[in-house]
Amino acid sequence: MAGRIQKGAVMQRELKLGLATMLALAGTTWSPLARAADHRETPTTIADAVADIADVYTWKDGNRFVLVMDCDGLRMPTPGQTARFDEDVRYELHIGRDSFTTTRQSEADIVVRMKQEHGRWTVLAQNIPGADGTVTGDAESIITKGSAKVFVGLRDDPFFFDLEGFRNTLMTGTLMFNPARDTFAGMNTTAIVIEMDLNAVKQGSNKLYIWGTTARKDG
Repeated sequence: MAGRIQKGAVMQRELKLGLATMLALAGTTWSPLARAADHRETPTTIADAVADIADVYTWKDGNRFVLVMDCDGLRMPTPGQTARFDEDVRYELHIGRDSFTTTRQSEADIVVRMKQEHGRWTVLAQNIPGADGTVTGDAESIITKGSAKVFVGLRDDPFFFDLEGFRNTLMTGTLMFNPARDTFAGMNTTAIVIEMDLNAVKQGSNKLYIWGTTARKDG
């Protein structure tokens, strides 16, 4: 499965949004403040790293389609380190088909929540095309249901970026990027990886539009 995200993997980044937006489901209220960032770039996302989206990746491999949303990035590895979770955070991957409007309407909303039971974290993933129901299983392991596979856990951050070169470029006005210098090398992130049957995702459409959001429960 594509749960093992590694630096240098072939990935096509379709769209990247870091949003914590208002959602209301079954009387549950989620934070109404919209926040956008990439790898802890604003005070609000730094203060709530578990809900901070770093990147959204998509790619296909034959008849399989993979979605990855990274959160809680830029973690320096330490011995025994694990992914950090929060029961009050909701992760969503949205799938739009054929058209993409300014309102970002979607035809499918994959919802991932984490639950702690007896000291263990459990993944609850809903609305995955081809999964035939809610996908449930242990974090840090590959969970299979129907034609879908899910992994939620700690991985090497696959994003490549020369932060020093970026800052030097801003200061001097001259491009000073070094393609061999990766600021994110060795840093960890929490990866939500979902692998599905491509036809179940497309449902006859020729174009897919993918974006991710997070929200935190109020109260």
